[in-house]
Amino acid sequence: MSRARSAAHGMVALSAMRIWGVVVGLISLAALARLLPPDEFGLAAMAMTVVAFITLFRDFGLALVVMQRSSLDAEDQSTLFWLNLLLTVFLTVLVIATSGLLAYFYGQPRLTPLLCGAALSLFISGLTGQHDAQLRREMAFGAVARSDALGLTANLVASVLTAMVRQDAWAIVVGSIAQSVTHSLSIYLAHPWRPQHGLRRDRARAFLRPGMDVTIYSVLTYLSTNVAQIMIGYWRGPGALGLFYRAQQIFMLPYQLILSSVTQVLLVLLSKHQGDTQRYRQIYLGCLQRMSLIFFVLAAALPFVAYDLVLFILGPRWVESGRILAWLAPALAAHGVTGIVAPALIAIERSATLRNWALIDVLARAGGVMLGLPFGLTAAAAGFSIASLGISVPLGVVLLARSRHVGIRDQVGACLPSLAVAVAVAVAAALAHSLVHHMLPGGLATLLPTALFGISAGVALAAMLPATRAFVLHDLGEVLRMTGFARFARHVPPADGEADHHGR
Repeated sequence: MSRARSAAHGMVALSAMRIWGVVVGLISLAALARLLPPDEFGLAAMAMTVVAFITLFRDFGLALVVMQRSSLDAEDQSTLFWLNLLLTVFLTVLVIATSGLLAYFYGQPRLTPLLCGAALSLFISGLTGQHDAQLRREMAFGAVARSDALGLTANLVASVLTAMVRQDAWAIVVGSIAQSVTHSLSIYLAHPWRPQHGLRRDRARAFLRPGMDVTIYSVLTYLSTNVAQIMIGYWRGPGALGLFYRAQQIFMLPYQLILSSVTQVLLVLLSKHQGDTQRYRQIYLGCLQRMSLIFFVLAAALPFVAYDLVLFILGPRWVESGRILAWLAPALAAHGVTGIVAPALIAIERSATLRNWALIDVLARAGGVMLGLPFGLTAAAAGFSIASLGISVPLGVVLLARSRHVGIRDQVGACLPSLAVAVAVAVAAALAHSLVHHMLPGGLATLLPTALFGISAGVALAAMLPATRAFVLHDLGEVLRMTGFARFARHVPPADGEADHHGR
């Protein structure tokens, strides 16, 4: 099977899991929003944000080392496993030991036991980190998708049952523990590899060096995405954080459903072709055209559907989250570009460039949130979004162009048709919303006509534009099943070395 075809099959498996993940996530959002108050969500968000941050150091870029290396012998694999295990144990102990200090930082004594519980989830999920990386390296995305789906389902069941009994932040922590146990057990059973050698210090140092820049980038990226949560939790408390956290969870759904799967396969595919500039450019621009179209369109519709979407999913006591979500629309548009610049730079080993970009990004977003927060949560969301679209996107485009693989003009040209379609969607959604807003009660009754009219206008225009016509007419069905990138991978003309294989 060719690399492109393997990537295509991998995309199908991952995309199916992402769809299930979003379905489970929406059910969880709706159920827990009606069982837990915003304060409890904010408290849980404080604990889970800390643990998710620490998790970045647990991996230390070792998963990327596994995927990028052309070959790994048995000693390499064992060394990577023991490194990951040592880091997992150390960081678990660190979270437990500092839980009191973190609770003091936020001024929330109840945070201490929650952090200790979340640390257990960190430890369990770290036991099979290298097994997961090996499966991805071998493009066994079906096994990865099954494990992820089982974990998400366990999270849903455990969190809802706990919320029904306790009605506090422990519901989210217990759900996380259940997910880690189920996912890790499934991954362990899916991959037959077991460590056969001890830790080789010389090889460990060789693996840790390239992981340093990747880890710094991951940390900075995490901070740039979650800087608003940290600042709101510190200055405004768990109630305000709960409102913002729920808005951001809905905001991240398109990333989880579409972009997360795409970036995993894109990284593998571009890494395989990093020596062939023309092939690399072809793959990247094709992906950029599709991702910009999807995310620009969603961002154009979001300001007109956010309030009713939150009202429908979360209920009336979360309406402030709807206003916050509307102001996150520019940041959603930015995802269509920045989300794939990162794997493109990693694939050509521009980790230092990636690190510098992430540093500027986190400072810009923190500045935007800081300027907006005194004026309220919606202003903080606006500052976050403006920094994302106005600073992160152009800087990412310029830095990728400096790699000499994809020029600025090529990147802008790939996005311009998507921008035109997004403008049409915004106009249509605004007209529909103004017509139905005063006639219908809100929620789903207003959401459906606004979204359908806006998206329909965008699809119609995209079908007429030469640059987007092929995507809409031939790939839209697969995009709806989250396999548009898989079809794209099959459409890319084969590289010279693969031509005979495809012919056979």
